[in-house]
Amino acid sequence: MIHVSRSLFDIKDSSKVEQTVKALREQVKEKDQQIGSSMGKAPAIVEPKRGLGKRIWDELVHYYHGFRLLFIDVGIASRLIWKVLNGSNLSRREHKQLVRTSSDVFRLVPFSVFIIIPFMELLLPVFLKFFPNMLPSTFQTESSQQSKLKQQLKLKLEMAKFLQTTLDEMSVQAKGESHSSRAKEFAQFFDNIRKSGEQASNDEILKFSKLFEDEITLDSLTRPQLVALCRLLELQPIGTNNFLRFQLRMKLRSLKADDQMISSEGIESLTVPELQQACRARGMRALGITEDRLRYQLVQWLELSLNEKIPPSLLLLSRVLYLPENIAHADQLKATIKALPQEVGTETRYKIGETEGKIDNRTKIELIKQEEEAIKRENEEEKRLKETISVSETMKPTPTIVDNATDLSSATKDEPESVISTEDIVSIEDAIENIAKEKKMLILEKEELDDIKEELKDYKEDLTEFKEITQQTGDTKRLKESKAAKRLRNRVDKMVNKMDKIFAGLETKKEDLQSQISQMEKEGKEKDLDQVKGDVVDINELLEAMSKISKVSDDAKLSRIVEVLDTMDIDHDGQIELDHVFKVIELIGRENVQVTPNQIKDIIKLLVQEEKLNIAEKEKKQQQQQQQQQQQQSQDVAKPDKSA
Repeated sequence: MIHVSRSLFDIKDSSKVEQTVKALREQVKEKDQQIGSSMGKAPAIVEPKRGLGKRIWDELVHYYHGFRLLFIDVGIASRLIWKVLNGSNLSRREHKQLVRTSSDVFRLVPFSVFIIIPFMELLLPVFLKFFPNMLPSTFQTESSQQSKLKQQLKLKLEMAKFLQTTLDEMSVQAKGESHSSRAKEFAQFFDNIRKSGEQASNDEILKFSKLFEDEITLDSLTRPQLVALCRLLELQPIGTNNFLRFQLRMKLRSLKADDQMISSEGIESLTVPELQQACRARGMRALGITEDRLRYQLVQWLELSLNEKIPPSLLLLSRVLYLPENIAHADQLKATIKALPQEVGTETRYKIGETEGKIDNRTKIELIKQEEEAIKRENEEEKRLKETISVSETMKPTPTIVDNATDLSSATKDEPESVISTEDIVSIEDAIENIAKEKKMLILEKEELDDIKEELKDYKEDLTEFKEITQQTGDTKRLKESKAAKRLRNRVDKMVNKMDKIFAGLETKKEDLQSQISQMEKEGKEKDLDQVKGDVVDINELLEAMSKISKVSDDAKLSRIVEVLDTMDIDHDGQIELDHVFKVIELIGRENVQVTPNQIKDIIKLLVQEEKLNIAEKEKKQQQQQQQQQQQQSQDVAKPDKSA
């Protein structure tokens, strides 16, 4: 399946359009500061325009590399789609690569949206017949008309999710431009820091440091750097590079959420033990220093993380380098940037141009080739891991998570810790599908459709904000939503509307369920009411459904799953929220890692914390919109009536 991870209440931007909005707002802020600081000073030097010949040559080179990029994209996308059709799962990096190449194809050939998507929709029955592994095992033995409709609905949902993710990946378009002076400026800064050793101002370091996104940085770090970060954060530094990155991503997300919680509650509210824990979690000294020093460290971190928008990955890497504590933050960041791999600079440079709507096809080719090399390395690492485990099974019990022979020796010293794998997660998903079939409900499908609707709604809100900020900056004619993105958005919108009608046809027991809910509300049976609504699932019912699945017949495996389900039961009432189950299923299934019950517990805590922050952020946004509307109404009332 081409599974697309749900939002998971991640704090990152929902789409490229939102990234552009933030970049434009930052530019407005910088201009205002420059105007304020330049009062009485000499006017700023304006960069000279490129000559006509240079501009023509740059455009020819741009289109030449555009044709090269299209050829490369089609080849990579075809290979990955064929892999999916043959029943294989894509890794996280492969999935990201497929989204990138698909968005490129739509961008480079805008009318392909009209051809590719209907073509895929018409061939869904063919895919189901010749590639049954595209669907979960629970769908493979059904033959009823309702089941066939449900099969097609499942595939359409997966395709709609993938297309919505592709839509989020598509950036805005700058009229007739592909040359980004800001990206060129960043490239020069990055090369100077890493190679020539030229000095950079503190303003430049702080300005460009915020562009190194956590995801880009982690995906490019070498194994020694990943291991050093894990040790700094007291995470297990054993496993594949993919597993180390997974651990670090979860930790960074946790720190981001914690930063916002501390900021909203106030550092003054923290006790000394809480201050020590917060500093320790961020790789800072926590013992043997005064309370004032602890608060000062944390204030400095929050200032850089929340106000200056410096990614936590950079702040943590600066501590891995064991730099003196008394040197300036700008110098710490400079040393950290110098230690970053070249791949980080390439992707960041491309991201800068992308947020401005100025796509550099040559840089994109370089970026895609980098990712292909990384995918190749990950596949080789996975192959070595399987070979190591196969050899170890003939000699001694398999350790929990191993990477190579050197990690194997250290991992087998202690008793192996209980872990849950992707296969176990699939078993849980199949069991939920079985429960849904018995109740003739569309639990998973309804959840997925709601997610797509929410993502589409967020994208449209991003577009509204984009139009407002471009009017403010005077860029309405220069920057716009690309034709391909507009066509893809309309197509996804139509797909969602069609699936709404399919749901109406499949929910044959909707009236009965509504009467049951009304009856239970009168009788006050809250626990039974939750089960009918589908918001929660009983653990015993889930285990009973699992026992019917042949692949969960192993007692040890069932015991692991029971432990995980018990971990998901936060309030210990014998029931777990399906929302949490779905999010863990998507997250672990996409990452293809083995995790312990304690790690799943931490993931659920993180999801709950991010959900609270997300709700608070939405409420804050709604309040701001209401205030703006009230101000606008007040201004309209205050205006004199010209007709009078």
